[in-house]
Amino acid sequence: ADGYNPLTVQTAYFSMETPGEFDWQAQAIAGAESSSSQPELAGLLSRPFRPGQLFNDAAAAGIELKHKKAFLDAAAAAARQVFAANYTHEGFWADHWTYDLDQIISFEAVYPDDVERAMWDAEKLPFYQSSGVVQPRDFK
Repeated sequence: ADGYNPLTVQTAYFSMETPGEFDWQAQAIAGAESSSSQPELAGLLSRPFRPGQLFNDAAAAGIELKHKKAFLDAAAAAARQVFAANYTHEGFWADHWTYDLDQIISFEAVYPDDVERAMWDAEKLPFYQSSGVVQPRDFK
């Protein structure tokens, strides 16, 4: 909560942790697939992937996935989901605090009886928990 949350949150991707797991994961996942496609599947799973990208790469490699849902379920279960953001250093949400505050003040001017509902009773908004943090002054 240091204010350095990126302006752009990108699509999450999946990544498998240890290369030694790729071969058996590919075999288990591809159980209903052709055994000749297992090395190619292992190669595809050895890189970070997004579901659509994985299917496109498999099709480009000539791999026919007969059980796409089962394949994706097993691949996602074996991998960890990585949330990504774009740190372009062109701005952060904290830079917009005064703008956000102006919006709240303007809303209150137009709808004075509705501020409490808008601030506290509205649906919860999803948020991105940034992995980037500001180092304490002692470490700068």
